[in-house]
Amino acid sequence: DSTYYDGYAFLATIVGSATAKIYPEFASDRTTKTIEPVRAGLLWESSPGLLTQVEYLYGYVRFKVRPPQIKDANGRWITNPDYKEGNAVIAAYDSQRKVLWSWHIWLTAAQMQEITYANNAGVMMDRNLGALSAEVNDPKALGLFYQWGRKDPFLGSSSIVQSLYAKSTRNLKVAANTSETSSLSYAQANPHKFILANENGDWMPAKDNSLWDATKTVYDPCPAGWRIPDGGYNDGLGEGGMKDGIWATAGIPGAGPTAFDEQDNGRFGKLFSSQFCTPDSWYPAAGSIDGNTGNLHELSVDGVYASVTAFGGTDMYVTGLLINYLPHLNSHYIYCGGQKFMRAGGFSVRCCKE
Repeated sequence: DSTYYDGYAFLATIVGSATAKIYPEFASDRTTKTIEPVRAGLLWESSPGLLTQVEYLYGYVRFKVRPPQIKDANGRWITNPDYKEGNAVIAAYDSQRKVLWSWHIWLTAAQMQEITYANNAGVMMDRNLGALSAEVNDPKALGLFYQWGRKDPFLGSSSIVQSLYAKSTRNLKVAANTSETSSLSYAQANPHKFILANENGDWMPAKDNSLWDATKTVYDPCPAGWRIPDGGYNDGLGEGGMKDGIWATAGIPGAGPTAFDEQDNGRFGKLFSSQFCTPDSWYPAAGSIDGNTGNLHELSVDGVYASVTAFGGTDMYVTGLLINYLPHLNSHYIYCGGQKFMRAGGFSVRCCKE
């Protein structure tokens, strides 16, 4: 009974618990597909000891974390010097040690703010999914990367100026694209493996636009109450011209390098001002994971923010928000929804409110 448990717990017999809140605010799952795990374990964590006592009991995954505040000898609340923040993935296994499902656990001491975008475009998080900060040029603001249509995260860089994979208890594993690895079942059973691209730039043998959608799916990695945003549609102006989607609706220009003309003053990303959202919101140029090699790519030069939208509505490629550094102008410019991205790439996610 979770009432008498002093840790965290969530239902682990129905897939899609990533769409439900962890106790005490548990919400209904959005699928009836059940699983029958026999145990649960920690797949990886960004810092040893981030989670403790991970277990599967009576249909629930349970775990504990160090509290951010503790009482001192005088009964006063103080900051816990042993508190850790970071990211982890918990997996549920069958009797053959096969992963049946997995869940991303995101622990951050910094309070997340809701950012309201102009023109009733919507509300988004103030930070990237998995980020521990929302501050300008803070390496902790980079967050995690996701392949299009997959729910499980991959670590990015630990530096804002050079490509250094963030440390965790398990290094990134890369899987060549084969008939075995390029399947949803393989991705589900191997959440820690980055599946390289096929000749079409996808980790799947054929595009599947249903994996991420405007109606949240069980493969959407955003927390309960949030989802991956819409990216807009092509209006016939080519790769630079897009309409709709949360960023374009907010008035963020998206027609190529003429979008912004201010210099970035040493920022490794773009700070969107009150003209587009309230309060201001920082989008780091976190780079990406190259879908062809699995290597970190274009850190501090590009920031690619994923959306649920296929380019042109049906294309093999997908759209999103691109922050691109132009060295001859010493500025990051914005391509709002008007660029094609291969589905096998690992990109940043900025969740929007449902």
